[in-house]
Amino acid sequence: LDDDSYLQLPRLIGHLQVAGSDLLAMGFLMETELDWSGTHVCELCQPCEPCLKSEEMQQFCRQFPEMAYGGCIMAIQNCKIFSEEQDLDECVREKTAGIRRLSEYFGSRSAPRWMLGMGWVFGKGIVQYLGRNADHLK
Repeated sequence: LDDDSYLQLPRLIGHLQVAGSDLLAMGFLMETELDWSGTHVCELCQPCEPCLKSEEMQQFCRQFPEMAYGGCIMAIQNCKIFSEEQDLDECVREKTAGIRRLSEYFGSRSAPRWMLGMGWVFGKGIVQYLGRNADHLK
């Protein structure tokens, strides 16, 4: 468990009794979007209006018609964080090519679902499987 997690044992035991399965898995699954080129601008800017009204940003993003306006802003943010010395339009092109490579590798716009590490409860069958295959698992 994370150090800020609170585990209420009586409630957990109640859930375990109801489920009653050796293959139980309780926790939170995440699905990470690999291709964020279609992101809507209002997912990034809140309130949305300033981004929608930024003529300078819109003009810059017009050179990337393969991306939604929000996807372009996401690429710009990535460039400012990780590649601030690089020419911005060159960096945006590289970021766009990178997300395409990832999507093609996985054959999907999203990564395979993964378990968020806050805390998990597994049934006996899953624990035994993990134990038997620990040397082969990443």
